[in-house]
Amino acid sequence: MEPICILPSTAEDKLVNETSKKRVRWFIYPAFQLKLILINVGLVAMSACFIIYELLKSFKGLEKLGNDVQLPADHIYYVFIDWQLKKVLWSVGIASFVVIMVSALLTLILSHRLAGPIVRVLKHFQNMADTGKVDQEIKFRKSDYFPELPQAINRALAKIRHEKE
Repeated sequence: MEPICILPSTAEDKLVNETSKKRVRWFIYPAFQLKLILINVGLVAMSACFIIYELLKSFKGLEKLGNDVQLPADHIYYVFIDWQLKKVLWSVGIASFVVIMVSALLTLILSHRLAGPIVRVLKHFQNMADTGKVDQEIKFRKSDYFPELPQAINRALAKIRHEKE
């Protein structure tokens, strides 16, 4: 059952417009952002693989110690080592997955804040080149990096406007 809307169409249109303005497009510059995410996830995955390799090597060393003291193959020592190895690998696997997901998300957020200003400056200058107008000021979001960049660009454009007049 659909909800009943009691807003008049103009208010509804205004609500839709306000909501759509707040929609975030996380992949502003996909090539750059995906590359950063893949590099970060790759480094975390390589670290996890190294940790797993070292764990397996350590547990093989423990197994060798049991063989060196000539414990029988069905000794509880080997059962315990096998159980412990499975438990540790399971824990490392889950922790690695969580770290990879969190790392990917944080890298996406960081890359969004880095790519946003670059794309905004690029579009601003493309618009200036297309229209020939240098009277439009550029603004960044509060959460973007390089907060001093719009002020510097706007000062330079103001100087160009002043010299043009």
